[in-house]
Amino acid sequence: MSLSKEVEKLKYDKRLIDWNVSRGKFAKEELQKYLASLPDLARNVDHFGLGDEGRSSSNGNSEANGNGQY
Repeated sequence: MSLSKEVEKLKYDKRLIDWNVSRGKFAKEELQKYLASLPDLARNVDHFGLGDEGRSSSNGNSEANGNGQY
């Protein structure tokens, strides 16, 4: 694949949006139109916890068994 095609695929990359707008690659209005065209995938999200978030020792450190080991 050519470099220009690869760069085009990164046009709306979050890390490059400000750079592209400031250099006139596209206008903010075009970005808003693109974002509005994206599907809402919120219903496909899987929520998860990190485990022992609520457990902490008396010194304020989160330790599962009190000796610093998990």
